[in-house]
Amino acid sequence: MSGRRLVNLKHLRRQLWLAVGHLAAYNRTPQGIFRNSSECMNTLFVTFATLGLATAATLEPGQQVTYRGSVAPRHAESGQATSQDKTFEINWFVASADDQGTMLYWLLDERGHGAWPWPSRFGQLKLDQQGQHQGSTPPALFYDYGEGDSVVPLPRPDVTLERNPAVGQKWNQADQEFDVTTEVDQDGRATWQIKVSTGYGLKRNMLVDKATRLLVSLNERVFMNKGTEYSLEMQLAAVTRPAAAEFAKTREAFERLLAVAGKLQIQPRTSQIEWSPEQIELLTTGLPEVEKLAATTPLERLVATALRDAKLQGGRASEVEQIVAAHQGKPLPDISLPGLAGSSLATAGLAGEVTVLHFWEYRDQPLKEPYGQVGYLEYLYQKRKDDGVKVYGVAVDARLKDERERRTVLTGIRKLKSFMNLTYPLLLDDGDAIKSLGDPRIVGATLPLVVVVGRDGRIVHYHVGYYEVDRQEGLKELNAAVTGALKK
Repeated sequence: MSGRRLVNLKHLRRQLWLAVGHLAAYNRTPQGIFRNSSECMNTLFVTFATLGLATAATLEPGQQVTYRGSVAPRHAESGQATSQDKTFEINWFVASADDQGTMLYWLLDERGHGAWPWPSRFGQLKLDQQGQHQGSTPPALFYDYGEGDSVVPLPRPDVTLERNPAVGQKWNQADQEFDVTTEVDQDGRATWQIKVSTGYGLKRNMLVDKATRLLVSLNERVFMNKGTEYSLEMQLAAVTRPAAAEFAKTREAFERLLAVAGKLQIQPRTSQIEWSPEQIELLTTGLPEVEKLAATTPLERLVATALRDAKLQGGRASEVEQIVAAHQGKPLPDISLPGLAGSSLATAGLAGEVTVLHFWEYRDQPLKEPYGQVGYLEYLYQKRKDDGVKVYGVAVDARLKDERERRTVLTGIRKLKSFMNLTYPLLLDDGDAIKSLGDPRIVGATLPLVVVVGRDGRIVHYHVGYYEVDRQEGLKELNAAVTGALKK
């Protein structure tokens, strides 16, 4: 019997004996309804089981549980998925299960419409005695629908039910209505079909194994892209038990990779990652040992991906460092940029000011994170403009050279400005100005490029990519650069 099932029975037994104590007085009366405590206990057990108590899935240490699924828009008329345009496989590994709780590892492989960077494709879940995870982040899919992206949470293999199901039974659980509609034989498994509804209607339709409480299949309504309805579908593909030595090796590989990822100090579900030199050093020194350990385990391919990523970004970082060195401390090149509102700005006009130039696409579509960093830039502008700091957003778009597309580009820039409520001025660059500043895209890096120019016209800060956001101070690194420039 698994730890999860064992702890539930222990809890049930404790509750029943408490009930026996409360009813003991009836046994001492002439009309006592039970002859002894055992009879009382047995009667209560049958009664409680009939009423239905919380039941949890049977998870056995050493198990590997595999699901395969897809995500696709639903057809407006039939309600069925139009195609399997994103597919995935998720594997769960039961590291331990006892009366203290359950430890699970998970490994996600997704194809189509984007994917998480490797640190968000694996993880660990620690479950307490009630099956609630503690502090760790559950798995989710990354779905790029073109105009933006969404996070699609994935369920665990174990289904906790607050009732012992029976056909026709309904109950409320976690602000949702559970309705056991029928019993279904699914690939030789006896299952309950359970429909789960919210105040907005049917949310999911699932089959749950009657013997193990494992999730067997799932069809769930998901809303993305301005209310467009999608279908998340999952099927239980396999429940296996690898050899003990093989499973132990997989478990150790998870632990070592989790330790390396923990040192990187990145937020879970980060969709874009540009490693700092310090992080690249951690990866290049820590991953080779994990690679040896992960060989022939399910983690082998993921670790190989992590190594390639570190190597690629390491080479890119070296080239970016050369660009930074070529411009840091040098005079700002002679540039002239028209403004979105018709005015213009030239290098000569920046003399005597501390100026922040933020080179970025400034497009309203696709509006993808972390576009929100311009919000922090707006905050910095409002906070420091009275100190004499000028902030300019420079919309970089080669389409500005084409008169046929220029109007479309300008419309998109204005929409983003309005959407983000930006008050700092926006300038237009068709690519010539950023080229004079060593366009980082040439070496495979991505915008934004932030350049801080001191009062003497020299570049005091040159930063490629997004900043790490400090919860208290926002763009702390940029703010420090501006503060230093003001002091000079």
